[in-house]
Amino acid sequence: MVYFTRGNPLHHSFRVFIGIALSLPVVIRLQNNPIQVSGEFAKAYEKFGFEPIFPTALNAGIFLTQSLIVLCIAFIIGLYPIWYVRSLDPVKAMKN
Repeated sequence: MVYFTRGNPLHHSFRVFIGIALSLPVVIRLQNNPIQVSGEFAKAYEKFGFEPIFPTALNAGIFLTQSLIVLCIAFIIGLYPIWYVRSLDPVKAMKN
């Protein structure tokens, strides 16, 4: 069973920033030196008119758009339990 703990939001934000700081050099390196694909992958890429590489991009717009989409999905998913709990009768729920 997985338990979720409620911690200090500042602590969680600090972990997010540490993750960003640790991954940033890797993303910058991959942006300057993309991964070259070889073999059958390269042939398939070239067949469809693409360069045989895995490029990365360091663009804040991509990060913000993805974050906003995830936030919206999480908000919508979080509405169902609220709607369900509001429809319960508290006394009847406590007896079961």
